This record gives sequence, C-alpha cells and structure tokens, in this order.
Amino acid sequence: MNPPVKRQPLLFNGYAEGSAWQNGFAVYQDIAGLAQLHGGQQSFYQKLVTLVNTPPVFEVGSYGFEIHEMTEMSALNFGQLAISNQPSFHIPYLFTYVDHPEMTQLLVKQLLMTAFAARPDGLPSDEDNGSMAGWYVLSALGFYPVTPGSAEYVLGMPLFDKVTLKLPDNQQFVIETTQNIDHHLFVKE
Repeated sequence: MNPPVKRQPLLFNGYAEGSAWQNGFAVYQDIAGLAQLHGGQQSFYQKLVTLVNTPPVFEVGSYGFEIHEMTEMSALNFGQLAISNQPSFHIPYLFTYVDHPEMTQLLVKQLLMTAFAARPDGLPSDEDNGSMAGWYVLSALGFYPVTPGSAEYVLGMPLFDKVTLKLPDNQQFVIETTQNIDHHLFVKE
C-alpha cells in the first residue's frame, strides 16, 4: 500500500483570462439582482460606464507573464471591456437592462466596425470554437442572447440594411433597417 500523497495547495488569484472587471459581470441569469448588488440601476449603469472608460491595464497575477487575452484587451482599447474574450461578450448589452439601450447600440456598433474586419487578422482574438464569430454574427444581426438557455434576446443595432433568416417550415424572419449608415450609432425606434 502506498503512503498518502501530501498535496500542495494551489495558488489561485481567482480569475482566469480576465480580472474582476470582466468576471464581475458574469451573472447571466440574474442581471436585475446584479444591478441591485451594485446599488440599483443607476449605480450599475455608472459601474458599466466606468468599466468602458477605465484604461485597459492589467496585472499578470498568478500567470507570471502576459497572456494573449491581456495583450488583446490592451490593443483593442475599449477600456476594461475585453470583447476579445468570452467573459465580456454580454457586457455591451447590459446597458439595455438598466434603461440605456443607446449605450448598447453605440458600443456594439463601434465594436463591429472597429474590432472586426474581413481579413486574416480580422478578429480581435482567437476564435475559440466559433464563439467570437457567433458574437459577431448575432450582434451584426442586431440581437444577442445575454442569458444562455432563455428565449430572450437583447436588441442592439443591425449592421445590415436587410437580412432574411430562413426558419423551419419555410418560415422567414426578416430584419430590415432604414438609414443604416456607418455614422448612425443609435436606433430611432
């Protein structure tokens, strides 16, 4: 019989591929509760504004060196909104939950137009099994599923003038915009 193995405690700083800024908003199933924990809708709105306006600085923490997620967030320069990594995908849409859909529209449109391009280096990070492209496609269509597994989508701002999605049973879902020009950053109605 082998003697018991003495295990060393793991050193863990609490976060992987992000910081408290990105991971602190990962409460997808209870965003209203998260807003209350921040002191209500107005305080939560202010925290989101602070997030996107805080310089994209980072600490290497327990990694001991700079990892690509850190480099990408800094290069993108949207504050602590690290859209280059999955923990931040839903963050631009959180503004809608606190009655500021215009901020969602502004951020999403800016991200779509500046962080993505049709070229080999056109994604702000590694693909990770289609999640980055999935974020782009849904956001470009003008909606996003913030709460996985629910039937709820948050509206953003379509990037295209008209898109027809083919659904089962020969059904179609048509998304159509008017005056969809690059410098228009908000949805009128």
